[in-house]
Amino acid sequence: MYWHYLAMMALATVKFMFAPLYGKGVGLNFLETYLSLLAGGVLASFVFFKLTYRLLERAKKKRFNRRKQALSMGFEYFEPKKFTRTNKFVVKMRRRFGFFVCSFFFPFFLSVPVGTIIATKFFGTKPMFYPVVVLGLLINGLIATALVFLL
Repeated sequence: MYWHYLAMMALATVKFMFAPLYGKGVGLNFLETYLSLLAGGVLASFVFFKLTYRLLERAKKKRFNRRKQALSMGFEYFEPKKFTRTNKFVVKMRRRFGFFVCSFFFPFFLSVPVGTIIATKFFGTKPMFYPVVVLGLLINGLIATALVFLL
């Protein structure tokens, strides 16, 4: 029986929105489904938030050191192009919807790892970022679980 909870948590880390369907399919009740969904989603968002924040800081230092080293040796330094089609779409969404909507819904609609990574890249320095992500997971998980169990 414990395997269902672990599978539910693992599924919640990969695709948070569809995980309640698995919970109902294996016979978990509403509370068991919701709590295991939250455990998987919040744990994954915390891990990916901390990991992404550290990796972004490390990449920033690396870029700065690489630029400084090239300039000290007398070379011209060119930044690599970062403006891809996907980046255009993500920046457009960020500008259109803003901090709260992106932090609230990106982990729900994309997936917890991808949504948290993208939201952390844009809003990771804001002090209210992670509480808004967790609040979004709480509310979106409750709504998704309720819809699955009511239908």
